[in-house]
Amino acid sequence: MDIFGNVTREQIEMVCEQFSDTPRLTMEIARLRRMKVNGVAWKHLSYFLDGPGPRMPLNVNLLRLWREDSGVRRRVTMAILYELRWNCACYGRVNVAQSAFEVEDWRLALGAFQMNWSLLPSIRIRRVGMLRFAAGPLVRIWFNDVYDWHPEDKQRPTQCVHEAAQKLVEMGKAATYRMTGSAEVVLERYDLR
Repeated sequence: MDIFGNVTREQIEMVCEQFSDTPRLTMEIARLRRMKVNGVAWKHLSYFLDGPGPRMPLNVNLLRLWREDSGVRRRVTMAILYELRWNCACYGRVNVAQSAFEVEDWRLALGAFQMNWSLLPSIRIRRVGMLRFAAGPLVRIWFNDVYDWHPEDKQRPTQCVHEAAQKLVEMGKAATYRMTGSAEVVLERYDLR
């Protein structure tokens, strides 16, 4: 998760070095510097810092993600339509990299994850006046992922923030947790040629 945005690695490391004894403060600075107040990422970080931990998963509104982030929607739709067309698959899994996100708030909240999908037996019909149009295949999407940090990735510019988060977990002052969500969505049409 790239918390600090357009700040140099040296500047980030300087902040982390100043607050190395207080990893919670490092996380709070990252939140205030980079996250939309009361946005999705803000709420996920709050759940990490102050929530009930692994015993209670956080439900993610996938229908909201689907509506708000056209990059994730495009990535998942293209992968599913490819599977439907070329492999006749009725279910599967799509890797969603951080680069697929177009909405920073969602990227910071979820990071990379895998979206599961299964084709439902009907298609949605959209009505416009007296005309009816097939709007595309109806698909159930869902995911189950862990909200965690990756301090082992030394190339990340925000490495010290990930290390601060891991320190908090080791100190028992924060906890990873499961994120779950599901929704039924209609796929848009894309040209697969």
